[in-house]
Amino acid sequence: TVSDAGVLGYDGSLVRSADGNEWEKLLIPATPATLAAAPDGRTILATTEQGLLSSLDGGTSWAYTPQTSHWGVASGFTNGTINGKPYILVGNEAGIGNVPLTPGVSVVNASWSLIPPPPGHAAFRTNKISSSETRNGKPLANSVVGGCIWPDHSHGVFHIATIVNTTYADWSFQLDQPCISLALDPNDADHLIVNNSSNPSGAHVYESTDGGKTFHGCLNERGAYQTAIDRRGWMYHSSGVGASRNIGGCTSGK
Repeated sequence: TVSDAGVLGYDGSLVRSADGNEWEKLLIPATPATLAAAPDGRTILATTEQGLLSSLDGGTSWAYTPQTSHWGVASGFTNGTINGKPYILVGNEAGIGNVPLTPGVSVVNASWSLIPPPPGHAAFRTNKISSSETRNGKPLANSVVGGCIWPDHSHGVFHIATIVNTTYADWSFQLDQPCISLALDPNDADHLIVNNSSNPSGAHVYESTDGGKTFHGCLNERGAYQTAIDRRGWMYHSSGVGASRNIGGCTSGK
């Protein structure tokens, strides 16, 4: 991630560079799964298995974010919208954490809220969170959020939620659709790709254009572990042999 303090990354050690050439090692209390820079240019957030860490000095020093201490494992960030206002959404073991992006207010000191998962479901225990803020070319007042949430202690399954407010979302899920990674198209909440981990010959990539009601295969792509869609509509997946990019959709191109 990039902040006013420079580029921050993790390759077994937390490292930072102001120019991309010389790097300094920094200490962090837990291994970060993801790093994100807040709009103030100095605050950095990190998701870890021990919870959400924050740094107010570009990564030099770290502390656990007090308001989120009961969330457990934090797995990832995404941008979101709640009641027409911008938020940071944090996938975690307790649900969807959220904090408003208010000019001049550090997200560390802002008021954090939590949207719980469906009853009995373990939320974003290990898998990333994805969101979309648009449908049919029109901005949504509340984001649609997706992920492969654990309903028990075995594996993740397909979940989609439409946020209602900072503490509630309308959830739908498919217990017969195991997955590791789900990616919503940021430009269209009805468009998504997901890897189905039940396929015996390797996790296949499937696409839906109706919000998960129906699916079709995506170019017979196999062995996928993580999936993503960027704001240009390009689709990605990673596997044990590398990463693939698809700029032609699931009907052509690779």
